[in-house]
Amino acid sequence: MHASTWRAWRRLLISTMGVVILLALGASPSSAQTSAPSISEDAVYEVDAETGVIQVERAFRVDRASGVGSIQVPVDASSENVTVQGGNRTVSLSVAGGEDYAYVTIPASVLTGADAVLRYDIVGNPNRSKSPGRVNPALSAWEITVVGSPGKSNVEILVPRPYRPEWAGTNSVAYIDKTDRVEIKVSRINNPTDFVLAVAARDDRKLDVREFNIDGNFVRLHFWPGDDEWADFVEDNARLALPVLRERIGRPWPEVDTLDIIESPRPYLIGYGGWYAINLGEIEVGELLLTSTLIHELTHAWFNDSLFQERFITEGLADTFARQAALSLLEGDIAPEVREAMEETLEVPEQPDLDSTVARPLLDWSSSAFGSFDIERYGYQTSFYLVNELYEEIGPDAFAEMLVAADLDYTAYPASDPTETVFVAANWRRFFDLAERIGGSEQAEDLFRSYVLREEDAALLDERSAAIEAYEAFVLRSRPYDVPINVRDALNAWAFDAALERIDEADAALSDLLALDARAAASDFDLPIDLTQEYYAGDFDRIAPTLEVYSRALDRLDEVAPLRERSLSWLETAGLGDTDINYYFDLATARINNGNPLGAIEAADQAVEQFSGLGAAGLRTIGLRAVIGAVLLALAGFAIRLGIALARRRSSPTLRLDALEGGDDESIDRVA
Repeated sequence: MHASTWRAWRRLLISTMGVVILLALGASPSSAQTSAPSISEDAVYEVDAETGVIQVERAFRVDRASGVGSIQVPVDASSENVTVQGGNRTVSLSVAGGEDYAYVTIPASVLTGADAVLRYDIVGNPNRSKSPGRVNPALSAWEITVVGSPGKSNVEILVPRPYRPEWAGTNSVAYIDKTDRVEIKVSRINNPTDFVLAVAARDDRKLDVREFNIDGNFVRLHFWPGDDEWADFVEDNARLALPVLRERIGRPWPEVDTLDIIESPRPYLIGYGGWYAINLGEIEVGELLLTSTLIHELTHAWFNDSLFQERFITEGLADTFARQAALSLLEGDIAPEVREAMEETLEVPEQPDLDSTVARPLLDWSSSAFGSFDIERYGYQTSFYLVNELYEEIGPDAFAEMLVAADLDYTAYPASDPTETVFVAANWRRFFDLAERIGGSEQAEDLFRSYVLREEDAALLDERSAAIEAYEAFVLRSRPYDVPINVRDALNAWAFDAALERIDEADAALSDLLALDARAAASDFDLPIDLTQEYYAGDFDRIAPTLEVYSRALDRLDEVAPLRERSLSWLETAGLGDTDINYYFDLATARINNGNPLGAIEAADQAVEQFSGLGAAGLRTIGLRAVIGAVLLALAGFAIRLGIALARRRSSPTLRLDALEGGDDESIDRVA
């Protein structure tokens, strides 16, 4: 929404339109001293279903009319066929004044009867004229004032279907929905001097339509029939501004289908130049050719409550980037008439007056309930000043990076991955974090304390400062590890107590990690595990047992390492035999390298056991060898003795005789 055209459509001054001017013509001294006469007014405004012309009938009754002169009645400048009837007399009247203030004068002669009935038609003024009356096939719009005394004026408005009525100026409206028309009534108006009711009857089906394409994005204009000047203006400026906005903001145009831009009196009814209906993809802007207003509303395709919730951020961003887009365009080659309109409406931020009676923290500038004219103006001006100051400080590139982070939900406390996402409320705290942590602003805190925060909110900044100081120190200690995500998530959520608790927990885990790294490095050993992800995820319950078992394994390997270097005695060497003395040492190293610290401890224990048993094994080996030697010696002696015995037996005479006698006769050759 944009408010640079504050009540631009309501040009007629209330102070003059609502004042009844009584001219005493020839009044006697006695009558001049009497109290002012009481005037009643009953007015009916009816929209003609065929032509859209507003037909008006206003009946006046003047009590104590003796000596009362004529009555001056404000009317729309486009009023025609003006007559007043008093009794049986009808008088034609002429509209006097001009666009700023038009009126007719009811002569005293027709006020002497019971009623004076004023009739006229509002046929509509040219577009963009000062007088508010507009009549075309799609719209009938006008303003209503009254001249009756307090509590004695009644207004009735008849709007035939298919027109849709809208109004602004009072909440005391009776709305009667009938089959063929809508009736709007305001009765017994107590503040006639200040009363102004703006009314519009719309039939948007009769709007002219124009469609065009801007770099693949479709735009459709809906405008009052015949108002090609407005359509040309909007198309020319949209074609120029949208590509520049996309470049400046650093994000693609969010519209995925078609953006509809509607020429409408509705924003003017409540004092605004236009607004963007996010859920409908529609911009409604008034008839005035205001470049700043149009570009402001175009920026709301990016800047709305889906990006940041608070109104001051959204409106400040819209004004800032509308200005930046205009400045960029003015540096280029654009048509003279476009340049002139752009220069005339270029918004310039002004430092707010904190001593003003309407000054208030921007957090109190409600996003739903509109305040007074002065409060609204202060809210817009202060929001513009605040965001523009941040933009000028950190520059377009850093500001664009900040908006990308906001749009894509990137964390304000990035680690190695700058695209890490976080899901927190898109409120002023998020905006503040992004301005400082991503944009690099050093003025954000002072600006927010001065213009945005209430006293109780400002105390949060002190808590935040303490938490960030602890965080920054921890970042340095944590290297080469990234700070755990749960610490940074707590900071993003402004849960500062939780962040400090998590820093303490992470600090303990970090100490264990760094101690183990140093322990492994001292042992000239590369740990086979990477606990970075567990640490990053804040999964400290999984880290501690792992670190403990690896520490135990490294300690055990260090304990048994001297055994590997020790010289073996002859007895231990005998016990070792052909076994590889390095087997269990190598097995322990292999197991820890493969991520099996418990197996490494087991192998180290086996190495110790092996060494401790070498002496006994040596004794057993030597004893066994002695026994085997004795047995072998005994067997050898027995064999020798057996051999000798056998030899002796072969050389004995008896044995020879026995052999002869016992032999085979046929084998002996005898001679006689």
